[in-house]
Amino acid sequence: MLRTTFAGIEIGRRALQAHRLALDVTAHNVANANAPGYSRQVVRLAATRPYTVPGITSPAGPGQVGTGVTVTEIARMRDQFVDRQIYTEEHALGYWAKRQQILGELELTYLEPSEVSIRSALDQFWESLQELANNPESMATRAVVRERAAVLAETIRNTYEQFAPLQRSLDAEIHTKVTEINSIASQIAALNDEIRRILVAGQSPNDLLDRRDVLVQQLMRIVDASVVER
Repeated sequence: MLRTTFAGIEIGRRALQAHRLALDVTAHNVANANAPGYSRQVVRLAATRPYTVPGITSPAGPGQVGTGVTVTEIARMRDQFVDRQIYTEEHALGYWAKRQQILGELELTYLEPSEVSIRSALDQFWESLQELANNPESMATRAVVRERAAVLAETIRNTYEQFAPLQRSLDAEIHTKVTEINSIASQIAALNDEIRRILVAGQSPNDLLDRRDVLVQQLMRIVDASVVER
């Protein structure tokens, strides 16, 4: 088997290049340890094509000789099944968080239970009606019924009027959320185009995929969306 004296140097060069790239990826992982949505990356190594390939014209020798190592892929440590579960839970989290917020605001509007709530005014009104049923000829009891009826009507009116600011606030928030959804969708579309071009070039757009996953999670908190990767 005829081999040049530089074969060992070439193997060493390939090893240095591969492991230097691995060190760069490790440094990248450390630098982004606290970056939101970052996925740890790993370098996959593989032996390069050995010398020689069997054939009629192959030189005689005891067997194939290795020619070194190369980097085949820089891969993200990501599980698609776990990602699907995260998307589902993100949507549930957004839904229940918003539901809790709105119900809390409604609770403050109704002021239940309290002495100035609709229920309190209604109870007092029914008590006065009961007194009137027991003593229908009493003018004082009739006056109490009228007074408590007026208090009940005023309490209902005031409570209803407090719903108007809440409704305006929710309408404005819906408008803001629609704008946010459109912004996130535009960013995802731009990332998809960039990711596609990098994949066509045979490279791994790991950082761009991380950014897209973060945007998808933000979108899932706002709206019920389905994710299909093609």
